[in-house]
Amino acid sequence: MRQHSRLPVVFVAIVAAAACVVGDEQPESPEDPARPTYAAHPVGWFDGISAGGLASGWARDPDAPERAIAVHVYVYRADGAVERVYGVTAGQVRSDVGAHGWSLQLPAAYLTAGYRFRAFGIDAVGADANLELSGSPRWYRVSPPTAVLQSACLEGYTWDPVDASYVAANGTRHASGLDRAFNPGKPTVVVLGQSVDILLATALRSIDGSRNYVTVPCDRPSAASFDYGAWTSIIRDWIKPQLPRIDVLSVGITHRALCPTRLAVGDVAVARLRELRALLPSTAIGALGYPSALDRSMSDEAYRAFFACFDPGPTRSYTYETLVPRYRDYVEQASAGVDVAEVWTGTYVTSDGIHPTPDTAAAAARRYLTYLP
Repeated sequence: MRQHSRLPVVFVAIVAAAACVVGDEQPESPEDPARPTYAAHPVGWFDGISAGGLASGWARDPDAPERAIAVHVYVYRADGAVERVYGVTAGQVRSDVGAHGWSLQLPAAYLTAGYRFRAFGIDAVGADANLELSGSPRWYRVSPPTAVLQSACLEGYTWDPVDASYVAANGTRHASGLDRAFNPGKPTVVVLGQSVDILLATALRSIDGSRNYVTVPCDRPSAASFDYGAWTSIIRDWIKPQLPRIDVLSVGITHRALCPTRLAVGDVAVARLRELRALLPSTAIGALGYPSALDRSMSDEAYRAFFACFDPGPTRSYTYETLVPRYRDYVEQASAGVDVAEVWTGTYVTSDGIHPTPDTAAAAARRYLTYLP
């Protein structure tokens, strides 16, 4: 996956520029016939929105680098309709790009869930296309629809729009990655799974700043179960509508759920993987193998039933590590080409008998990065 870089974010005070409603994005001025032909459209970034609602970025026209060009900021409602368009001038001085910064204080009415903001650099000369700035669109807050919060995946969670986190009944918070720091100019990885998978995503955010990591806890804390059947709906109805693109989708899946004779579990998981492939044809989709140390901790009865899927036998004499690849092969072959990534390798140290310590999660995150395209 190609790495993206960006200029540092520098917020500056807004200049005195009246906001105005504008029309379709057309060049601000006609090309001067006495000048040579121009071929460069505007360039720039929509850096983000501060906690106080200050939208900012930079923009310039390479054909007229000395000019301060216009930037139009569109406000979209939740239904996708344009509610307002503001016009500002990219003429503020910044240490990184010179006198090409812009900013706009958004009204408080727009600093709620549901609104999105797109910024366009307006061509100064040459009749070139106006450009939607890198890092656009942005949002201040998002919230999942009520139906999503009542779905099988998120049953038992509430949503905190202030920091865009899922909150379990016991107060545990899982960051969604859909806060104001989300950068549409970076590749986006979505991690869907149990608490172990969410801790992996948390570690990924701490060591890899080149990508967005969006997470969905799908472990139904109120029911203490993992519902594979909810994968497709939660991605279709909640995550996909929020994101400009999903480059990678990883779903957590236990080896014991891949037993092909357990039609209610293993085949449901595989069916959902096939549905996700159809829903996201351009996305790299992978399954995350569960920590072997936790699978080994199952009861003798569950252990025999698990391994009896392929190798019937009455004792616990099977070599776990030699059988795991067979389940990996099963899901890869049955799920329309979804790869299985085994990231929980080496010593698995837990903080409570189940969840990995930060060092264990960080080691898994570094291994996960080697799987990314």
